[in-house]
Amino acid sequence: MGALAGALILLSMGITLLISGVVGASGNTVSVLGVLLVAVGAALTFVGVIVGNPWILPPLQTLTGWLLGRTATARLAASTIARHPTRNARTVIGLVIGITLIVMFATAMTTFRDQLLDYAESLGDDGWGGFEDVLKTIIDQTMMFFLGMVLFSVIIAVIGVANALTLSVRQRTQEIGLLMALGQTPRRVRRMIIAEGMQLSVTACLVAVPLGIAFGWIGALVLLSPLTGFFAPSVPWWVIISVVAGSLLAVLAASRAPARAATSISPVEALEAV
Repeated sequence: MGALAGALILLSMGITLLISGVVGASGNTVSVLGVLLVAVGAALTFVGVIVGNPWILPPLQTLTGWLLGRTATARLAASTIARHPTRNARTVIGLVIGITLIVMFATAMTTFRDQLLDYAESLGDDGWGGFEDVLKTIIDQTMMFFLGMVLFSVIIAVIGVANALTLSVRQRTQEIGLLMALGQTPRRVRRMIIAEGMQLSVTACLVAVPLGIAFGWIGALVLLSPLTGFFAPSVPWWVIISVVAGSLLAVLAASRAPARAATSISPVEALEAV
């Protein structure tokens, strides 16, 4: 309960600071102190999500399992995740961190670029003396550099998901062996393990994408609102679609080894161990 209380305190403080930053930006009253407070608010909110993930993620995991559980193997995977909510939440949090960072950087840089280009156009025909194209190129290249750097965190997180699934298979030797003894085919067991990985990765995306968009937009807003006024975020959909699809495909590929390990369990040995 101490961790839950700490997470709630961090989230309440962080969200309060973020809201104050948005309010200040809407009134064009952002200062250096306001920018610092928003940065602290984003950090506190992010840490609050990490600390509180055993309580935040399980309800979303249940929702994801219900939405994706249209087949027998998917429903079985969802029930397995529901039986071990804390363990699976810890598995997902690494992927949440990586995807959030990518979406945050992409949203901040895209919004920053679009607002500066709009401001240059508002200056008239001269704009910034033709500097707009150079600015666009610099910001796009900087964004790609940061995205490439942060991509490693997603790769590490995918490896963590694969390791967690492998450990889960080893801990469920009797359960998987009994399923096969009761008539489940190796193909269905493999599908169940893969479905677990996919449901966990979808849960990570449901948390990470909104967080990344919010953090990136508020960061750009507090920096540029004195110059351009209040504005909506420029959502980099191509980045979001790419990172979500890439994460799902990576987890799908990483889940194949644990799935093969699950089908190597002997039903006879599992029955003897009961």
